[in-house]
Amino acid sequence: MADRINFLEKVNVSVQVDDVLYYSYVTPGGQASPIEIGPITAVGDKFVEIASNTAPAFVNDQTFFMFKKPVHNNESIKGYFAEARLSTNSSKKIELFAIGSEVTQSSK
Repeated sequence: MADRINFLEKVNVSVQVDDVLYYSYVTPGGQASPIEIGPITAVGDKFVEIASNTAPAFVNDQTFFMFKKPVHNNESIKGYFAEARLSTNSSKKIELFAIGSEVTQSSK
């Protein structure tokens, strides 16, 4: 059975299904160690659903939620080639200072 955690504010736009959700309580002595809740199975505008029922016993304004991306989540470009077009609307002469990229061989 999945648990649903509702929030007053919008959920961070970076949160995705399969991210792992954690929580911690802020105390006068600092913040307690994060406790893993489980993988996120659904994300809404102001809620997340998790695969386990280990949600915090209570949620208040001292409860801090955080999430961790899985290792396989890679935001780089994948494929055998890439094409880029750079343009400007300026009518003045413009110089391009630098362009950079990262290339990693992923298959043979």
